[in-house]
Amino acid sequence: MKFNFDKHGLQSYTKCLKMRANELTKKYIESFAKHLYEEAPKKTGALASSFNISINVEDLTFDKNKTAPNFSIPECTPDDVLYISSGCPYLKYVNYGTMKMPGTYFIERAQSLAKQDLQIYIKNIGNTDF
Repeated sequence: MKFNFDKHGLQSYTKCLKMRANELTKKYIESFAKHLYEEAPKKTGALASSFNISINVEDLTFDKNKTAPNFSIPECTPDDVLYISSGCPYLKYVNYGTMKMPGTYFIERAQSLAKQDLQIYIKNIGNTDF
């Protein structure tokens, strides 16, 4: 039995997979950021608007006067790492709670909702590339 190795076909397949992986990463980050804003408590709005999307380095800046989040995802390559981060000093207390206040666990809810969105998106794109 003889097998032919199609190097060009394999390279095209690998390139397609990298493009899809980058697309799925962007979709997940976009969905996660949207759900973080929706699920975060909005007593003043500063926490909900404090999340930053950045490439290859975490952006831990915090502006307590920021009232609207920026959901735009910067241009990136498949080799880049996307971060959603926040420099809000009370983020962990709101999410996980304190001895006097129960946690809201909005980060976990947002993450779960973003995973569900991504699964639906993957089902919709199906086998279009292959």
